Amino acid sequence: MNKVNNSGNTKKPTHKQAVILKAKQEHPNLTTREIAKIADTDHAYVIRTLRRYGIDRVHVDLYKQHRADILAGLQADSVKTYYKLTEKDKKKLIMRRGLVDLGISYDKERLERDLSTANIINVFADLEALRAAREGQANDQE
Repeated sequence: MNKVNNSGNTKKPTHKQAVILKAKQEHPNLTTREIAKIADTDHAYVIRTLRRYGIDRVHVDLYKQHRADILAGLQADSVKTYYKLTEKDKKKLIMRRGLVDLGISYDKERLERDLSTANIINVFADLEALRAAREGQANDQE
């Protein structure tokens, strides 16, 4: 798990740093002292690690409060980038799951807004039913 620190450098965290980051991610309301106990280190090291990877309480709280809007903004940026691509590059992106990742991000945004994501499953089921019906008609015409 690589993280980007404040200076933009990517560095793989040590095992202890990974434990700290995972604890903060899974339990964002824990204090640095509580995380230090989990990671078997002192709280100053926890603070340094969180700062190194750009995580501080204010930003975490802001992110949690505006997570759906942040996800929507990321989706908008992805769509803008997609439409600037050539047709050849769009096909490559599709093959690399770029649009699937956008769909996953959309689902996460809907979950954050307490909106249903189950209707997406229904759309896919309807598409599959239409494909099967079309294939059946094609076979009947032969």
